[in-house]
Amino acid sequence: MGEPNTNASTETEAKAEPQTAEPQKQTQADQNAEKLSTYETALRKIFKLADGEELGDIDGKLTELEAEHEKLISATKDKLITASLNALDGYNTKLLARLIDKSKITVDENGNITGLEEAVKAVSDEFPAVIKKEAAKKPFVAINPAQQTSTSQTMNDLIRSHR
Repeated sequence: MGEPNTNASTETEAKAEPQTAEPQKQTQADQNAEKLSTYETALRKIFKLADGEELGDIDGKLTELEAEHEKLISATKDKLITASLNALDGYNTKLLARLIDKSKITVDENGNITGLEEAVKAVSDEFPAVIKKEAAKKPFVAINPAQQTSTSQTMNDLIRSHR
């Protein structure tokens, strides 16, 4: 009688092991399904897709997003360069912006611009027209007709005399 009991206990132990391994496999599968669902939700958010839409070609969509990202960065860098050019005094900034070689100007990730001075100097050396020639301007003088002693002058005469 002792032997059948040992066989029965061995069978019981063998049955117990697969039952504990089965829930562990199920738990692992559930965890993987949760992760998959989380990743799918994140991808849908990134690609701006509704719940029912197919994810499709992820590599193609990533390539499109990267191209769009690069395009936005390039446009932002161009705007920084243009703003820096417009801030320069003594130059015809419209002409300078058209003639300058922007490939020699770099903008780092902090927004620091390098090579701008050299590019401006190269353009101004080659095309002196980008440098504004300061015209001899008369300083602004306020006109107050009430202070004029002569009453024979008209307003137009007063304006012309102060040009």
